Amino acid sequence: MDENDLARFLDGTLSEEERGNAVAHLADSDADAELLADAACVLRDLEGEHAAVADDAAGAGHPHDDGADTGRDPKVVPLRPPSTAARWRRAPARWLALAAVLAGVLLVPLALSRRGPADAGDFAALLSAREAGLPAGWTEQRPWRVTRGAGDPLTDQARAARLGALHLDLELAVAARDAEQAQLLAAQIVEMLGPVPASGPVVRTYREIGARAGQPRDGLADLLEDGRETVATFVDEDLFALGAWAEAARIAAQARDAAFFRARASQKVVDRAASLPSLDPETRATIDAIRAAAGHDQPDWPALAAHTRQLLGQIGG
Repeated sequence: MDENDLARFLDGTLSEEERGNAVAHLADSDADAELLADAACVLRDLEGEHAAVADDAAGAGHPHDDGADTGRDPKVVPLRPPSTAARWRRAPARWLALAAVLAGVLLVPLALSRRGPADAGDFAALLSAREAGLPAGWTEQRPWRVTRGAGDPLTDQARAARLGALHLDLELAVAARDAEQAQLLAAQIVEMLGPVPASGPVVRTYREIGARAGQPRDGLADLLEDGRETVATFVDEDLFALGAWAEAARIAAQARDAAFFRARASQKVVDRAASLPSLDPETRATIDAIRAAAGHDQPDWPALAAHTRQLLGQIGG
């Protein structure tokens, strides 16, 4: 991306198609992603500098600077601020607006491909047969053991992983307009969120999804996004993402969907999972086995089916 493309991306003036292409490009280009990360740092620094300078100016009684003493047009803010930014008295409104764009438009869509946990919605989108929904009888074949009563409590790790898997299934049920499955899955998510403190708002989101099950996905997309993003703030984000990926990988293995495992996003989440300190050696070994089975020109489908199910059983408790 050249400077004009970058500026338009930050400015929010790209068309929907152009923005989608830009996000896809940034996911694959480390150089441009680093450039954008630098821009984000500059925006944060500038915002902090302005706050400090504004406090200083208010305390000292300095008049507002209109830019006349520097020969600078106060309405024009360069792509990168000058070294004298600490002396600015006027709020850099355009840069602060771009910071908001970065927070709302860039950081969440790129979380999967850069440094942070992945998004369950991204994994659903990687599946070639997404619109077909869930395989027959799928929700009756959970790989984790049933939790029974107060004597067999669900760990935080297991809860996060199960919620990720359930949300992935819900995404697919909604995409296929399978009202029965969507209602069932939304209810299971609500039940699993019950013991989580302060989860009332996200519980209401999933209840609404269940109540509107069967409607076109476009009408539920915002609710699904709100649900998965909010759930990730209540549970371990990495385990939520890994649970969603493992469930998608199980479906991909059954469908022999090689593109899913070859996708850069899948490879990144597997690499990230292998370094999570919360995983035991047996789970790490399973992740290595999945990587090996998927790494051939012709994936080892029986091995992938077995190992992805094993992974979800291990992290789901």
